[in-house]
Amino acid sequence: MKTNKLLYLITVLGFTLLFYKKGNAGINFGLFAILLIAFSGIMNRSVWKTKQWLIITAGTLISSFSVAYYASRLSIFMGVISLLILMTLQRSKYTFYFIGLASSITSIIGSVIFNILGRLYRLKYLRPSPRISRQTKWSVIIIVALVTFLFLTLYRLSSPIFNSYFLGIFDHIDWGWIFFTIFGSFLLYSFFFRPPLLNKLLRLEPKYDHTIKETSLKPYELSLFRLFSNLESERSSALLLFVILNLLLLFLNITDIHYIFFKGELPKGITYSDYVHSGVEAVIMSIVFAILLIAYYFRGPINFDAKSKNIKALTYLWIVQNIVLIVMAAVKNQLYIDAYSLTYLRIGVYYYLAFSIIGLILTFYKIFFKKDTWFLFRSNSFVFYWVLILSCLFNWNIIVTHYNLKYSHEIDYSYLNSLGHQNYPILWESKFYDSINKEAYQLRLTGKYETYYLPETIGTFLEDCEKSEIIIWCATREKTYQYFEELAKSNKLTK
Repeated sequence: MKTNKLLYLITVLGFTLLFYKKGNAGINFGLFAILLIAFSGIMNRSVWKTKQWLIITAGTLISSFSVAYYASRLSIFMGVISLLILMTLQRSKYTFYFIGLASSITSIIGSVIFNILGRLYRLKYLRPSPRISRQTKWSVIIIVALVTFLFLTLYRLSSPIFNSYFLGIFDHIDWGWIFFTIFGSFLLYSFFFRPPLLNKLLRLEPKYDHTIKETSLKPYELSLFRLFSNLESERSSALLLFVILNLLLLFLNITDIHYIFFKGELPKGITYSDYVHSGVEAVIMSIVFAILLIAYYFRGPINFDAKSKNIKALTYLWIVQNIVLIVMAAVKNQLYIDAYSLTYLRIGVYYYLAFSIIGLILTFYKIFFKKDTWFLFRSNSFVFYWVLILSCLFNWNIIVTHYNLKYSHEIDYSYLNSLGHQNYPILWESKFYDSINKEAYQLRLTGKYETYYLPETIGTFLEDCEKSEIIIWCATREKTYQYFEELAKSNKLTK
């Protein structure tokens, strides 16, 4: 426990030094991640032999590298997610990513409450121990602090001279630093001192093989759903339901294929925006419900029922049709991109659709190899996490900018300019640069339109770089800075 306290104090100090008033993320994020990984291994040395912990550690290092290289929002987001999962995995090697993430977030938000409840539990139900006497010490400290504050306030009111000296002392204190440190200590507390009551959340997942075995199934009459159905009624409902759903989905897919590939135009009164936005949202929701429905029917006896072969065949057919539905949604999204331009939101649609296909393939695998529902949670969380981690290695700002400059009919320079420093050189060299920026500048002067003006944006960027510290160094930020520095030296850029 003493080791944990020392590591905790060092980490809080490191958090403050690396992030307080830094403004941007760079190598500081990577240094902090390495610090937490090392301290996690020191507190529990057995984690170095744990497969799950090592996998998340690798993901954390990849995202940290991406932060130091690109400083993209995705890499920062996935770095934080990785550290949160790591917080749980250092104590429970069986936990899968969704449960670990939920457990860590709950722990951070309710760490104080859980610790108070835990102490009350020990006081009420367990024998007194030397640890409980520490509560008395804290009570003394709090009482003394409150009384001191009361008399200090009275003394300040009684003497203006004493009050002026007192305020003079406090003028030299950086209160922002103090509050930031307190915030960091609150944020990091659960990484080192996990409330015992919260460990129950980690016991949700069974620690056994995730293949359903016929010998381990309880009699159907004793199952949770005995009040609503039996094996015969479930078999009949599943057969009827999957026949109807296959027919509905077949009609839907034929309609989309007809309009997109044969007719080549949208129905009257329907825009690309309507066709994509509402359609994709409905597709994703339908896939989620499809997976839940399949997980329900194939949770137990039907997997081994000789009379359920037709149900399995219809389910496989429905999964294939759902994949066709997703492919058609991807085609719609591409038509939308061709008509307008590429944005992060439209890239996000592709990710949602890809995750849906992955979920369906894993559901197919679950049925074929008779896996339980926990297998779906574990496998999906693993795949989703690593798809996002590996996505951090791509420079999406550059990809979006190059695509729009090459293929878009109407280029939204204001949007491209807002993406960040990585594409400033590309926009500067664009052949449309002069006309677009003259128009933006005139609109900005008249106050008629709030837009990004590239020279002003670059000027602000260069000023920020010159003021920034080495601790937030970022490779692409430095590369962009050097590019415009060279232009300035050759008198091609007025700073």
